[in-house]
Amino acid sequence: MSAIFLENKQMTAGFDPETGKLISIRMKGDPLKTEYIGNRKNISYPSIREANQWMGDVRFRIWDENAEGWREERTADSEDNRIVSVEEDKVRVSWLEPSEKQKGIRTLNTEQTFQMKEDGLHWGLTVKNPLDQEIEVGEISLAFLTNTDYTGIFEDEKYQDFENWRGIKQKLWHEQRVFQHLSIDGSSSYVFCQRPKGDYPGLLFQILDGGKIETAYQMDPAIGCQWSLTFEGPYYLSLYSAAARKCEGWKEETEQQKYGMNGNSSLLLKPYEMKQFHFRFCAVGSEEERKENLVSEGQLDVDVQPSMAAPVGIPVKLRLRCKDEPRLIPVANNMQIQAVKKENNSYFYELTFTEPGQKKVRVHHGKGETILMFYATDTIRDLLVKHADFIVRRQYYRNEYDPFGRNHAFLPYDDGVEMLFTESEESWQVGALDEYALPVAMFLAEKNTLIPNPAEISVLEEYIDDCLYGKLQEKDTYYARRGLYYEDRTPSDIACGNKWDKEKAESILRSFNYPLISDIYYSMYRIAKQYGLTEKRDAETYLEMAYRTSMTGYELGKNKFNGAPAGATIVDLVETLKEEEPQWYEKLNRKVAFIAEENAGSIYPFGSELYVDQTSHNQYEAMMRYYGKEEKLDEAYRITAALRGGRQPEWFLYGNEKRGNVCCWYGTPLNSRVLFHGFEHTGDESMLKLGYGGLLSFLTCIRSNGAAHGWYLFWPDRSGFDFRSLDTDMGMYGYLFSAKSYVVDDTVFGRCGYGCLYERKEGKEWMIPYDGLGVRFCSIPHKIRIECESGSINKICIDETNRRITVQLEECQYGTPSLRVWNDNTEEGWTIEGPDSQIRTLTTGETILNGQEGR
Repeated sequence: MSAIFLENKQMTAGFDPETGKLISIRMKGDPLKTEYIGNRKNISYPSIREANQWMGDVRFRIWDENAEGWREERTADSEDNRIVSVEEDKVRVSWLEPSEKQKGIRTLNTEQTFQMKEDGLHWGLTVKNPLDQEIEVGEISLAFLTNTDYTGIFEDEKYQDFENWRGIKQKLWHEQRVFQHLSIDGSSSYVFCQRPKGDYPGLLFQILDGGKIETAYQMDPAIGCQWSLTFEGPYYLSLYSAAARKCEGWKEETEQQKYGMNGNSSLLLKPYEMKQFHFRFCAVGSEEERKENLVSEGQLDVDVQPSMAAPVGIPVKLRLRCKDEPRLIPVANNMQIQAVKKENNSYFYELTFTEPGQKKVRVHHGKGETILMFYATDTIRDLLVKHADFIVRRQYYRNEYDPFGRNHAFLPYDDGVEMLFTESEESWQVGALDEYALPVAMFLAEKNTLIPNPAEISVLEEYIDDCLYGKLQEKDTYYARRGLYYEDRTPSDIACGNKWDKEKAESILRSFNYPLISDIYYSMYRIAKQYGLTEKRDAETYLEMAYRTSMTGYELGKNKFNGAPAGATIVDLVETLKEEEPQWYEKLNRKVAFIAEENAGSIYPFGSELYVDQTSHNQYEAMMRYYGKEEKLDEAYRITAALRGGRQPEWFLYGNEKRGNVCCWYGTPLNSRVLFHGFEHTGDESMLKLGYGGLLSFLTCIRSNGAAHGWYLFWPDRSGFDFRSLDTDMGMYGYLFSAKSYVVDDTVFGRCGYGCLYERKEGKEWMIPYDGLGVRFCSIPHKIRIECESGSINKICIDETNRRITVQLEECQYGTPSLRVWNDNTEEGWTIEGPDSQIRTLTTGETILNGQEGR
């Protein structure tokens, strides 16, 4: 039998005629003809295909008093009592008699309807207790499968001879698969599906009429993880999840985190009681349209400024839009919620936090309850300083007896046992290179270009002398080995591939280690250049080391064309060489420009070591911008924004980057920098908000004592931070490059600051940075940009009436305070009072350097 189709003006939905399952949603007029629903044609996972649960299937767990246990019942296993009927605009599927199947629908009378209306495809689910006694339903979960399986593309035999990082495989992924953004927060829960290409329309799934989704969990937890080439597989969306928590083994009684953030409850049905649930799929053509759909259906639309995560003492502005006036109930302590104003169906609040940590708020609105999660960090400057101090005291390995020669290396730290992470079955984690070790030195070095500390700089030079240059990296050749750690291997170790022998540890072919080492040397060059605080080498020597490391890295390994983690610094190095060492510039620029051309001429060059990666965007965007590839920038910004395209309000989801359920990892601040550039390039305000949401959420990884924790995971069975530092310092390095203070005329909150406090008093506007650095400032309304090349901004006063700007810098212990000011207004100038109290006139493009008139 052919499929059943229902359609409206925007989309067409297809159903299996025998089972009534939803197997297709396509958008009308879509030139790419993308399928949004997961089905047998696009889902390759064997366990999912064997289970035969697809969109429209429901999993129940019923409490069996006789057996004192939970009995599983599934619509997918209940074909003997399934009745499918079709009306003009409706598909109805019923299970009204007890099934003879062991896992069939035996207890509840169950019925589903799918009806196409003008505003979308409506899905109704009705369950009824047919007995004269109460029934506890401990789980009602929807099998929710969308077209997210990229494994099938990259393992398809038709494409096995093609590159993974660009070309046809990436094209298929970006245009024929979708991102699935899950926002699970109770009554405002939704799923937003959008092509990785980042274009519209997208598909929105909502729970309506005050219903709740408590959690989402993988249908097969063995499909994917943060270590896998596949991050995650299809999900169940659980309306009730008490039995799922028990049966799936989440958060056992002895564990601290016993319940999910939205609770894990059961449905109690009295004799002959009926319960109905209502969902909707609809096409949305823009971010604003998605938000309007939430409000129109009784859900909350959430806007925050600057982010759901913010430092202690920084006010967080909150706007809730909903049909009925909400009631906010704080669950966490050490927070205050103040109502500010009401405008139509918009309700404004200001939240302040007095202590760090997660801040949970319940919002009651109409029929529903929505959970909002905020997070307060320590003051950012304190976090940066404490973390650098922690690295020197606790992560700098002082052990001359180490059998692998890691004395004076930086190593990852395990805060769970309060010791360095020195042994692992995955040798790359503890070999003093790669993403877990080199970025520790990268952060420390870059931090000292901004907040210098002679003792820390001395440790860095000792590390370079005793471990990095000459041990991890060969002198003269600049070859970087894979790591110092290795072990004897068994046959099973060899099959796994993560435990290395001595030969593997000495390999020099990992392209991505070279940019990381070069970044360390480049930061040391700047420390020497700006402050003269290095003792063992001068600025020119460190610059040469950065140059030679980069040249070597671009000659080795199969990933030299891919965007490297933290690889964007290469354009800063090239620009510096252009000014200081033209002969080196010519050679390195030739290589980097060639790679930029190779990427610019490629189809979706966003892959990396992993087929679907998020680490290439930062370097790729920097190269496209530096080499004037304007035609590629809009695509880069759109695709990067799509990584956070769900705009979920939970603080941890702002940093998700679609790497499964791994949040707050190093790609977050690196890609926030891309989004900031996208905001400045396009004027798209959403990029600024997504960028700041991710940037501030990443700082939750740094503890009050300065220790770094790893990713925040929100799987139902293990939500929370990893106690190991993992690759957090790659992100902290990215934070130092990304952090910037903005003043904008926000469409929701008016004129305000991101990364700085904004206040208007006595006809003047005052900006005080709180991003911990105070070195970059941009006022969009005033068309002014300010950057400190040495020192940091304390406050800025703008008197627009008199066209006067006053900049006060923090006292500078090392080096000479210097700044640049750009006026992007081509018609009007400003009077500038700089750090030396001298008055200057700033016309278009003029700069101030070291208190003198700029060139």
